[in-house]
Amino acid sequence: LINANAINAKALALTVNANAFALALFLT
Repeated sequence: LINANAINAKALALTVNANAFALALFLT
């Protein structure tokens, strides 16, 4: 359960990073 939570946290962080990158490209 703890490992699953860690994986979900990493996936969420990657998603946030991807969204920020896409937004940066859109605004540039």
